[in-house]
Amino acid sequence: MCKGDYLDITRPEIYGTSFSWSTGETSEFIRVNQEGSYWVNMTFPCDNKIYTDTVFVTFFREPTTEVIASPRTAELNELISFNLANHNYSDSVFWEFQNGSTSSQTNFSRSYESSGWKYFSLSIFTADGCITILNDSVLVEFQEISIPNIFTPNGDGINDIMHIEGEYITNFELMIFDRWGSQIAELNNQYWDGKNTNGSNAADGVYFYIFTYSNIAGERVTKKGNVTLMGNRQ
Repeated sequence: MCKGDYLDITRPEIYGTSFSWSTGETSEFIRVNQEGSYWVNMTFPCDNKIYTDTVFVTFFREPTTEVIASPRTAELNELISFNLANHNYSDSVFWEFQNGSTSSQTNFSRSYESSGWKYFSLSIFTADGCITILNDSVLVEFQEISIPNIFTPNGDGINDIMHIEGEYITNFELMIFDRWGSQIAELNNQYWDGKNTNGSNAADGVYFYIFTYSNIAGERVTKKGNVTLMGNRQ
């Protein structure tokens, strides 16, 4: 039988016979959901002999697979690939998504036009009629990260820092490199104000940044790019 199912084993219909099962029960049938051997002892009123019958229960092969969704956290309209690992290709599959769309393909890609957690289920069917259902989800970011490409730390209170916008940014690190690849600043949960690690003002020019943060799913996300510093205090 399929793992997770149950089987009713019924004793013979013989009048006046006494029965005892290997499980200790004396009922007309026993319900089992585990592999193993199950026997019943039968005695008759005019016969001291004990008669025994045995049923052997084994499971069919259980469908096994792992859903690999990449990326697990995506932006709006970004393609997400859905693939199966350790999958037996004699099994058939059926995907069902939160918006009602379905697919019977093993591997495919799709995108989302709205943000939030996107739930889906995968049903796997074997030739023996067994089924395994997996439930999973991916996250479409609620708000895209907005990183400025220029800022002017001249002390006028306008655009003085390299402020990164994003509602669900937490526990972030910002590393700044000059055009020769030397790291000149490293900040934890702070934005760059145009100063070097030693506290001096960085020269005007183009700098490379690596921004790493935790999103709403608790995953670490890294963004890389360039930012132009202009009009720094001298």
